[in-house]
Amino acid sequence: MGRMLRELGHWAVTADDVDSIATALEELHARWMKNDLADSGIASPYTAETATRQIIALAHEVIKGR
Repeated sequence: MGRMLRELGHWAVTADDVDSIATALEELHARWMKNDLADSGIASPYTAETATRQIIALAHEVIKGR
């Protein structure tokens, strides 16, 4: 999964690697502050809207007790 995300121009770190998460966030923040987060130009099915819909659906399932 991480390799696929990186190939699409995204960042990926393992969820339990706190140091890698912190480093990635610091780097992304620094690049964002410099307006240096260029579009990869590669179409991606992973959008904020899709992710939000998936999170909401998961939350509904948890609330239902599934």
